[in-house]
Amino acid sequence: MTHSYVWHGLMMNSSLVYTQFYNRASDSGFTYFNTRNLMLSQSLFLDKFTFQLNASGASNQDYELYMLEGKVQHSIGKNLHRRRGYQIQQTNGI
Repeated sequence: MTHSYVWHGLMMNSSLVYTQFYNRASDSGFTYFNTRNLMLSQSLFLDKFTFQLNASGASNQDYELYMLEGKVQHSIGKNLHRRRGYQIQQTNGI
């Protein structure tokens, strides 16, 4: 689910995404077998800058993975951008 809106004159976007994989470890070597994922994302668009904050969690019977991520992007020209960001992860299991 995604919602784009203007708040106090600022363009913003909020997203909430849920996914689930219905497979077994023996089906493939895919790490996220039989996993539920939830992600919340918030973006703010300000002139040539885009600020984004993401929080997500993934879990199955073997592990839990949580992530917090922040990014900023500066548009220098039509096809040139500078990006910086950080990511914090915590996992249990595996």
